[in-house]
Amino acid sequence: MESRFCNVAKVKTTDNASMMLPVTSADKPDIPPLILGKWQNLADLAAKSIGTDAGLIMRLSPDQIEVCVSSTGPDNPYVPMETSPLGLGLYCETVVGTRNVLNVPNALVDKDWKDNPDIALGMISYLGMPIKWPDGEIFGTICVLNRKEHPFAGVHIDILAHLRLSIETDLHMLCERQRMEQLVREKDIILQEAHHRIKNHLHMLSGMVQLGIYAGVETKQDMDTLLHKLTERIRAIALLHSHIAMAADSQVALGDFVETIATTIIDALADKEVNLDLDIEPVSVNRRTFFHLGLLISELITNALKHAFAATASPSINVTMKNIDTNTFSLQVCDNGSGLPPGFSPKAQDSIGMMLVSDLPGQMGGSYTFSSNNGACFDFILEKRSGEPDPPMPTQGHHESTP
Repeated sequence: MESRFCNVAKVKTTDNASMMLPVTSADKPDIPPLILGKWQNLADLAAKSIGTDAGLIMRLSPDQIEVCVSSTGPDNPYVPMETSPLGLGLYCETVVGTRNVLNVPNALVDKDWKDNPDIALGMISYLGMPIKWPDGEIFGTICVLNRKEHPFAGVHIDILAHLRLSIETDLHMLCERQRMEQLVREKDIILQEAHHRIKNHLHMLSGMVQLGIYAGVETKQDMDTLLHKLTERIRAIALLHSHIAMAADSQVALGDFVETIATTIIDALADKEVNLDLDIEPVSVNRRTFFHLGLLISELITNALKHAFAATASPSINVTMKNIDTNTFSLQVCDNGSGLPPGFSPKAQDSIGMMLVSDLPGQMGGSYTFSSNNGACFDFILEKRSGEPDPPMPTQGHHESTP
């Protein structure tokens, strides 16, 4: 699970070096009481099995380190939720800074540790190792401390390593549960969106039928033409829904999709060979924009195939798509056909296709222009997340999880 909102802590290691490292970020899950209860047992087990006065699970934040869980015992001076600012050179700062085991049998005879702040509490021996989130961010440490010299042996390090593994397994489980809950929420939203889209598209098809009738469908040929247009649009809508259903995330990549829908329409409607020239940058959009963009490209290519190439020996359609910024992209669809008639305006046309071309950009939070120079060319500036509020700014805080 890659973190989106990384926090950074500045710690001081035993050689007086300052080090920046990523710590628990804002998108990490809280530690529930049930897990904290389990960790309490682990802290008690660490102190008892290694034979020390204190067993601790510490949690690092950007500006301090906190006692998350503390073993019970009369000689343990540390209490849960107790905090110390970073930069004092505590044992645990070196552990997280080096991301390695720290073994100090007797700080009083160790030149690097004889002035350590924990000596003021009587804790002269220390064994600790870092605890990490699944993505590598530092959660904190698990450690044991003692008031007397304690020659920590290999078996003690193994015990602490196994207890750390249990804690990191819990962190992994919490992240996976959060990820699955997010997926369920997203799937629920996707299902609601699908119902909404299908309802709207049925209304749109119904409107097309009504427009066709009111436009004067009087002969069998008129009816066949109307049914053919409806069939084309139903196929385009089905293709769009198929691509949306295959997308795993709320953001849908457009690259291969643009080529798929363009080639599908050309293969279905072209009565001569048409060259398709694509210049597509990687662009990801939300599902609403994805669907509207598919309809837009479908209508423009369909219109070119039907009206542009009657006198063109080597017809060509060019589709260009570029990123402008984080929420805006450009789309250009051009052909080398006969061009647009004098005084042409999409809004003034009574065809269903041109009505969609004039209306869809506004629904996508964008705008369009058109020109006719050696063929027809339509240029669009569109939003990637049309219909959505602006995304929240990342926060620098983090979830506090204390017993």
